[in-house]
Amino acid sequence: MYLINSRLTVQDATISADDLRRLLTDIADPDDCLEHLYAETDTREARLAFFVCHPDLAAAESATADLCMRALSSCPELEGWSMDYCGAGLVPGAEEILLGV
Repeated sequence: MYLINSRLTVQDATISADDLRRLLTDIADPDDCLEHLYAETDTREARLAFFVCHPDLAAAESATADLCMRALSSCPELEGWSMDYCGAGLVPGAEEILLGV
């Protein structure tokens, strides 16, 4: 199982973490191998942690990015949102937070 982080951003919109989790879970198909999804949201971004079961990291990252892009292109609730990051590394900026810089 891999943990893939994603960050979605928008100028000024709101979606609850529960609604976003529901949207992504509903649009996921068996090939995404989504096991669990954690989300935090505010008026400018959504921070997501996808737990996916794939044979290797590249497949896990690719499937997660595809899932996010499907949601962004097909869910009216996500109109205006974009994906800033999707990968197994820390979300950009998290290193500074963890190090207290």
